[in-house]
Amino acid sequence: MRPPETPWRLGLVFAAIVALGVGWGAAGADDRHSGTVLRVDVPARIVVVEELGVAGVRRELRVRVAPDARIVMSERVNDTTVTNPPFRDTPMALETLRPGDFVVVEAAPAEGVQVARAVTVTLRGAAADARR
Repeated sequence: MRPPETPWRLGLVFAAIVALGVGWGAAGADDRHSGTVLRVDVPARIVVVEELGVAGVRRELRVRVAPDARIVMSERVNDTTVTNPPFRDTPMALETLRPGDFVVVEAAPAEGVQVARAVTVTLRGAAADARR
């Protein structure tokens, strides 16, 4: 005789279904990468960023910047009376990105390439090079 289904088994099945659903939903989310700009190909809208990967291994990330991507320079507000937000984002054109800029890129895979939806410059080229 087979024992009746216990609540914990049903709970386990429910948890597995929820976990699979969360995994599927997260698949379309943007990945966040950060590193130093190596090259910018403005006509092709390609930016190559050197980032530190697992175990500190350097790798090159090649991203295509979407035409509607948000590109900004983020700078700390030095006014001590301003607490929220403590940064000011100034819109930039792709043409103004340059090698040496330290950037944060939010991108998602599409058609075999990473496509950037947002690029935030946090440190301009000469300052980024001085820290290396």
